[in-house]
Parts: sequence; structure tokens; C-alpha cells
Amino acid sequence: GVTPLRLGLVRLISALTEEDVEIDEVATLISRDPALTFRLLQATNSAASGLKARVSSVREAIVLLGLPTVRQWVTLMLLGDLTDNADDHMANVMTRARVCQTVAQRIGLSGDAAFSVGMLSGVADLLGEPPARLATQLPLAEDVAGALTGDAGRLGQVLAAVRDYEREDPADLAGLIGPDAAVSVHLAAVAWCNDIMRVAEPVGASAPPAGGSAG
Repeated sequence: GVTPLRLGLVRLISALTEEDVEIDEVATLISRDPALTFRLLQATNSAASGLKARVSSVREAIVLLGLPTVRQWVTLMLLGDLTDNADDHMANVMTRARVCQTVAQRIGLSGDAAFSVGMLSGVADLLGEPPARLATQLPLAEDVAGALTGDAGRLGQVLAAVRDYEREDPADLAGLIGPDAAVSVHLAAVAWCNDIMRVAEPVGASAPPAGGSAG
């Protein structure tokens, strides 16, 4: 099973990637973890080195960087903690989440919900845990939980098609959005992931060792 510490990290990732999450909620979630708050403020001040005043709260970081950027950076930090900062594993999970998001938007589904589905299925793979079992341990929206437990809903269809594409079976993804779009969406997701990881590099590099302050 998943250790309580890792499950805590996964719960935070799940909450951060939830659809329609509010600024106050994100600020509260991050602020509960002093080490995470420290890393976010350090990264924000490094990125905004031209500013006279230093950013001193999670809310200020969100106002300066924007909610999407803070969500992405903190999710990346948490993924780094789960994978011991193995870049290839982090990149695979982020890329899958982004492909799911883009495909869902193209066929009229919620991009945020699909991002969560892709992210959490990738995290389950990292932990060696069946996605369905992980889903039972998280407070998830019904459609997200359904996709992870393998139901026949449309989000589940998107996830299955994206996973098949990763295994070099492009037929289902091509059926959803067309063969050319499948290739371009995947390439765009890889580029997006590389950009985020490059921008957020100081985040991982300057972070205290994962779990070092626990206990």
C-alpha cells in the first residue's frame, strides 16, 4: 500500500488539480505545509528578482504568478517528492495530464477534470498502485473517480486512448481527435512540460530534501 506520507502528497496534488479550485483554497492547502510554502516563496522570489519587495506569503505568490502557474509549480514540487526528483518520471506524468486535458477540451469535456485524471493515473503508476485503488483513498469528483476506476464514461475513454497512445497504439486517440491532431497534441504537451520544468528548475534544485523536516 501507499505510505501515509505519500498519500498525503497525492491528496494535495489531487486537491490542487481539482476543477474550479479557488485562490483561497489553494493558498490554504499550500500554507498548511511549511516546507512547501518555503519552496514556493523561494522560487517566486527567484523568478521575480527584479521586484523591490520580496514575496512573503502564498497569496502574494498567487497574485504575482497567477493561479495556474502556482498550481503547476507546486504540483511539480510534489511530484518531485514522490519520484525523488526523477525528471523523466515527472515529465511522463505531466505530459499525460496535459494530453488528457487538451484532448478533453477538443471534444467538449472539462479540461481540468481530464488533467486530474491524467495526473492521478500517472501518480498511481509511479507508486505501483492500481488507479482504482488510489481513487478510493481520495475525495474525488464522480467523473474523475469513474475514469480512474475504469468506467465507460467519456473521461475514462480519453484516459484509455492516451494510455494506448503512450504504448504506441494510436488508433483510439486518432479516432477521438484525428490522426494529425493526436501527433500535434502530444508534441505540444511535451513542449509544454519541458517549458514548465525548465522554468521551475530552481524550485527543485533549491528545495530542502524531501521529507527532511518530517518527524
